[in-house]
Amino acid sequence: MVTGAGGGIGRGIVDRFIREGARVCAVDVDKDRLAPLADLHGAAVCTVAADVSTWAGNTFAVESAPNAFGRLDTFIGNAAIFDHGTRLKAIAGDQIGPAAAELLGVNLVGYLLGVRAAMEALRR
Repeated sequence: MVTGAGGGIGRGIVDRFIREGARVCAVDVDKDRLAPLADLHGAAVCTVAADVSTWAGNTFAVESAPNAFGRLDTFIGNAAIFDHGTRLKAIAGDQIGPAAAELLGVNLVGYLLGVRAAMEALRR
């Protein structure tokens, strides 16, 4: 399972794992970014649109891998969002909290939720 699989490093990880013979559950919040993976890799990939900043999104994604392939062997937390160098003065004061919460929700909490959701399936 690879989160943030719709582009960038996540997409590269999925492509490489499949070239090496793996079957991959590719997770991204944007289902449209996942469509090319399904077209390219066919039955070797299971695509899941899920928000990794939530417990429900992570449990749904983790359940999808064994449903598609019988088991989950690896969890790669890769999903991330960026502020693209936005200067603090460019963010309205009342938007700093929500912006920080969104960034930390994906880039930190999302990894913790993903590992916790995958823990039992990985042990099996």
